[in-house]
Amino acid sequence: KKFLKVNESWEIGVSKINSKWIMMLCEDDLLFHNSIEILEYHINKYKNIDCFTWPTTSIIFDHKKNMFRYSKDFKNFDMKSKVISTKEILSKIKNENCINETKKISPFFTKLLIKTKLIKKSSKFFFNSEPMWSSLFQILFKTKKYVYINFPIFVIGYLQNSSSEMHNKENFKKFSEGYSTKITRVKKFFPELDEYVFILSNRFL
Repeated sequence: KKFLKVNESWEIGVSKINSKWIMMLCEDDLLFHNSIEILEYHINKYKNIDCFTWPTTSIIFDHKKNMFRYSKDFKNFDMKSKVISTKEILSKIKNENCINETKKISPFFTKLLIKTKLIKKSSKFFFNSEPMWSSLFQILFKTKKYVYINFPIFVIGYLQNSSSEMHNKENFKKFSEGYSTKITRVKKFFPELDEYVFILSNRFL
């Protein structure tokens, strides 16, 4: 069998989208309760913004307590938002060589919500084999500003076949048995979904 490269797969995926906005979830991502409403609120607040991003966090299995818990960085999230200049980020990357230091507040797939028109401007949005970094530079050069929301819209969960090193089959079994969520008003956006553990697909657009 011959498989497409990740960036080629993503390119095909986004090319099929006809909606105004695009958000992509990885196979082990879970939307937080009310995350859709949080995004909707910020879209209405920043009407001239074409891109929103947020920090990431994960679910960790506590072996002492035999339960899952959120990462300790959760205490640093306060729901505040700010407009960030793409020039500022580009300058830090170029002049200070600190691409990893800016990663937390930088907009790239999959931790972003972006207007489809920005992607459609490019014949090849994910232009190399590192689609996350290629999407970052596409956004930095195509927009003047974006909004950083200091709250994780999704949390990295557990999936049996995930490529992430933090995951394993034992944790997946515990997770699938003990974690579920219901997204308020989800039917408004995704009529086919109601209550679920997580999306069992490679990517969800």
